[in-house]
Order: sequence, then C-alpha cells, then structure tokens
Amino acid sequence: MRSVRPLMLLTVALLPASNALAGKPFCGDGNAKGGEQCDGSDLDGESCETLGYTGGTLGCASDCSFDTSSCFSVTASCGDGVVNGFEECEATDDSACPGECSDHCACPATSAGELELHVLDVGQGDAILVISPDGFVTLVDAGESGQQATVAAAMAALGIAEIDYTVVSHFHSDHVGAMDLVLADHPEVVACFDHGGSYTTTQYSEYDSAAGNRRTALSTGAFIDMGPSMTAEVLSANSSASLENNRSVVLRLDYGGTSILLGGDCESGCESSFDPGLVDIYKVHHHGAETGSSADFLALALPVDALISVGATNGYGHPSDVTLGRLADVGATIWRTDLDGQLSVISDGSAYTINDVSECSDGETRSCGT
Repeated sequence: MRSVRPLMLLTVALLPASNALAGKPFCGDGNAKGGEQCDGSDLDGESCETLGYTGGTLGCASDCSFDTSSCFSVTASCGDGVVNGFEECEATDDSACPGECSDHCACPATSAGELELHVLDVGQGDAILVISPDGFVTLVDAGESGQQATVAAAMAALGIAEIDYTVVSHFHSDHVGAMDLVLADHPEVVACFDHGGSYTTTQYSEYDSAAGNRRTALSTGAFIDMGPSMTAEVLSANSSASLENNRSVVLRLDYGGTSILLGGDCESGCESSFDPGLVDIYKVHHHGAETGSSADFLALALPVDALISVGATNGYGHPSDVTLGRLADVGATIWRTDLDGQLSVISDGSAYTINDVSECSDGETRSCGT
C-alpha cells in the first residue's frame, strides 16, 4: 500500500508594492517605466521648499521629472514688484524706496502729500480710494462686478498708476464684486486685507482666487502701515459674527487733527462692540440703512460730516429717513454719491475740504451736502 504524503501548503508573504515594484511612475524617480505619462499624483513627498526653493508649486513633467518652473527663490525686497505671499519685510533691500518701506513690504505707490479719501460713485455699493500723506494707496472695497472701470477711471483722473493694498470690508457683492478684476489689473498689490472668513458666493470665490496668498486676515487692534504720518487702526474685524454685515472691517484713519471712520456695512450689533471715538468724517455704515448708525453709536462718534455711498433709486430705500434723522440730530452735514457724485476729502492734517461744489445728478450746480 502506497503511503500518502501530507499536503504541504506554501505560504507566501505579500510585500507592499512600492511605486518601483508596481511599475507606477512617481515624480522624480528619473524613470518613466514603459513610457507611461506620469499623472503627477505622487511627488514622493517633495515640494519646492524641500528642493531648495523658497516657495511656489512643484509640478510633474511627462517624463516623471520634477517641474520646478512654478517654484521661486525670491526673498522679500521692498518694492521689488514680486509678491510671493504676504510677508513682513526684512528691509534687507529697500533700495527702491530707502527708509520708506512699510511693514507689509510695500514702497509708496505715489508721491507724498496730503491725506486724500475718495468715495467713488459706484452706484449701490462701496469703493473708496485712500491715499496716505506718505504716498501709500489703498482701495477699500470695489463695488459690484463691472465697477473696476470706475476704479480705473478715478485712478487715472487722480494720476495714480499703482495700488499698495486692498481692503475688503466684507464679502457681499456690492463691496467685493469687482475686486478680482482690480487685482488682475494691479499685480503689484502687496497685501489683500479682509476679515479672514469665507462666503459661499461666486464673487467671494473669484476674489479669493485673485488674492491668493496675498490674502491677510485683519484682527481687532491691528494696524495697516500707510506710512509714519498717519495711523490706520482696525476697530473691528469679526469673522465669527452671525451676520456678514457685522463681520465688516472697521478702520479708523487719523492724520493730525483729521479723523475718518470707514466701516463697510457694520450694523448695530457690530457698532456696539467698539468705541469709535470722536470722528470728523464718517462713511455711513450700510449705505444709510436703518439697521446701522444707531443713536448710541452716533452719540459716541459725533461726526461733523457724513458720507453716504448709495445708488440713485435703489430698491432698498437707502438711505433711510430714520438714519438721516439720526445724523441730523448730531449735527452732521450729509453728503451723498447719488446727489453729489464722487466725494473727495483732502486734509493737510489741520483742516480738510470735501467737494466744495459738485455737478449733481439732477443737473443743478450747488454746494454739496445741502
């Protein structure tokens, strides 16, 4: 009788397949096995920084070699015209503007002079150009989509070619809508300031993409460096507020004896969170809506002049008669873009002027604000 040998089972340990063993090309291995096109899905843990660059986006070429064309090796030098993300300027190279380099690595975009603030006539929305006495140019909001042409025309009329900073007060379309195209026209912008949150609209997404790594979140108590002659303090920037209007960035500008308050669409819930101090010029919150410019707030600010950016015959009833009454109660002179057109403030630090005479929308020439 033949003996039966026991069946022996052969156990084979399966080893994890590496990219090389599996024949899958991975970027940087120098071998496109079988001529495959590298899908760039595996950079083998490498980045621009690990390859010795200072930043950028590492790519993968069709032969599975690293594509470093979008990597860069640029250190911050003031006024170099290259923006590789917001960074505090080391001031190791300020040859473009010796002694004038800002904390945000910007050289003044224009020559020094007086403080200028121009509330542009963008209809129902906000777009405000601020030119500091030291020559730094800041665009606060940009109006609805399509209003970049208004911004460009105003800059040309003022003889301004470049912008140093942008500020988006909040992400409603009548404030952020045209900012993406403004940024496309002005790649020299060093920092794009906002409250740091997000919003589920196309206009926000377009702004976020255009600003890229230049986006910089502001916090209450921070300052934007517009030169040594003036201060620009953030009185409020609350990205966690339940209403987008109440997330608005509120800026107080002080130059000598002139003070200006800019606050987007800040409503009473936002206004109650800070003390504005006495101000000369108040850009009226939320286009003069009844939900802002509360009596308590105005009693603290006591503005001398109130600037309302508002569209003619808008569908919101702005400015509200209630708000106009509150402003009158504190003795503020009211100026309106729907009646007076662009509102231009010029201050030498001791005194200021607002359009002395304006050609108004009804065709009558009159003193503005009356």
